[in-house]
Amino acid sequence: MKLFLIPILMFSTYSLKAESTNVRLSEALAMLKTTDFRAGLKILREIGDPAVPAALELLLTERETIGAARIFVCDFILSTNGPEFEKALPILAMDQDTYFRGMTARAIGIKGNRKFTNILIDLLQDRREFLKEEWTDPAGERSISVQETSEESLAKLYPKKVKKELPLTEKVKRWLDLWDKNKLSDHHK
Repeated sequence: MKLFLIPILMFSTYSLKAESTNVRLSEALAMLKTTDFRAGLKILREIGDPAVPAALELLLTERETIGAARIFVCDFILSTNGPEFEKALPILAMDQDTYFRGMTARAIGIKGNRKFTNILIDLLQDRREFLKEEWTDPAGERSISVQETSEESLAKLYPKKVKKELPLTEKVKRWLDLWDKNKLSDHHK
């Protein structure tokens, strides 16, 4: 009789844990639509990768509702690891929001996954700015384009392919040539 109780007990514990996670995820998503979005983000981080699909759906369907929190939700998604993160990358890379595209390019470079080289190659065509960095020099701030970030990520993934000293336009041309000649596409599989 004891043998039957253990699986039932394990199943009910797992079921309660999954139910608790779903409740917490619902709470987090509701908080993201309010001024208390930081508390929602904290819950998302605690849940981790399993929260990515719901966070991505919220990000794509209710971007106006969540306002500025969309930036933090995007950053949360790109900070995770695992299959849900990998499913989200191509979606964010093709989104209309330049911030999402630029941060996707940056995340690929940081995580060092050559599997997403094709996304970086596609993003090399995007010259729009997505981020401004403040500098302490008199010139003030510097804008960063999606193209520039994609090139930097490619340079991290393939450090010996294109020289750092070249101007950005020449680097982009060389990356595209390497991709077209299958010198990079063979490496990302």
